[in-house]
Amino acid sequence: MPVDFSEGIEPAGTALLSGVSGLKADRDNLRDELTAANERIASLDADLTKLEAKEQSASAAVREEQKRQDDLRNLRNLFTSDEAVVVQEGEDLVCRVYGLSFAPGSTVIRPEDFTLLTKIQSALRIYPGAKVMVEGHTDSVGDADLNHRLSLQRAEAVRSYLVANMPADADRISATGYGESVPLASNETAEGRAKNRRIDIRLSYLYRDR
Repeated sequence: MPVDFSEGIEPAGTALLSGVSGLKADRDNLRDELTAANERIASLDADLTKLEAKEQSASAAVREEQKRQDDLRNLRNLFTSDEAVVVQEGEDLVCRVYGLSFAPGSTVIRPEDFTLLTKIQSALRIYPGAKVMVEGHTDSVGDADLNHRLSLQRAEAVRSYLVANMPADADRISATGYGESVPLASNETAEGRAKNRRIDIRLSYLYRDR
């Protein structure tokens, strides 16, 4: 800074001190502005990190939902309408297998049903993390206790077939029988009784291992 000594040293010194004080004030102001700018940058960085995390979470949710839709479509495409119908019950998927039929009073799986059972195995492979319950159902013709035992034995026969062909999945496949207690249609007609005689494959906890 230019200094005028024409009026002596003291005025010149005062001017120098005033200039230095001004520079110090400017420095302090700049330092405060820099601190505020750094804090703003840190805040923006934190906001950006949160936005990126939300975007990643949203993308993962979209991918997961797309996977669910693809799995469901592949499951339904396995069966013809005469073989099975796939319905959703809460968080479970249920394959109502109408094409698998037993002779009256029998629990023996017929060779002509092997193709359909192979499709059921493919269905289970779509959901490797699912718990599988094979549910047997009958119509209301005959004794209720006998129908319950018959439905259980048929469900167990289907489970045994699946386990024999998918031994690694034995622990996740169970069987139970409901007899005539869970009808889907009226037992007053032949069509209703045929609809009630069925094997349901219930898939629960579909994505627990993913």
